[in-house]
Amino acid sequence: VLRAKNASLFQVDEETGELYFDIVTGKEGENLKGFRIPPGQGIVGLCAREKRSILVNDAPNDPRIYRAVDDYSQNITRNLVAAPLMVNDKCIGVLEVINTIDRSYFNESDMELFESLSDSVAIAVQRRMLLDDVEKKSEELERRLRESSTLHAVTRVLVEVGSADDLFLRVLETIHSNMHIKRLSVMLFNADRDELEVKAAVGFDPHS
Repeated sequence: VLRAKNASLFQVDEETGELYFDIVTGKEGENLKGFRIPPGQGIVGLCAREKRSILVNDAPNDPRIYRAVDDYSQNITRNLVAAPLMVNDKCIGVLEVINTIDRSYFNESDMELFESLSDSVAIAVQRRMLLDDVEKKSEELERRLRESSTLHAVTRVLVEVGSADDLFLRVLETIHSNMHIKRLSVMLFNADRDELEVKAAVGFDPHS
């Protein structure tokens, strides 16, 4: 829409305040995904902190530019437009386009158009963040349920088996089944031989 060479979506790291490249278009920016910018640094840092759009048409001479990005990507930023991604007066990221195509600068109309686009992007990013959060909580709940189930199963084994060797094997089999752990073993130190002995094992190739 804005006829620019590259576009980037930055997300704010809630713990550190850094902005990291989440989505990057353009061949020059392929290696930037995950690259982090310190809080308040560069145009995107300033954009996030002040919660306002910024237009720059003379990037090589603008002291606000975070040069480490160009150095890392081996790209030269000539001009750019950055807009904050706002949700309920909170900046959750920044949308940025750099380097116009077939013209020498961005104008105010470009920035207005970009701001309207950033509103829709902010909603989409927030929705993705909420879904990711739900997925993480679901995975954590499932993990805790597996752990609880495993502890109950191990407790039952403790009162059911008669010998130590059977106990070791049954416990390993229970953990292997409930926790989806690929290989498990119990090793005890033999003082007479001065070495560890395998008393039970699950998931190992018996011929190896």
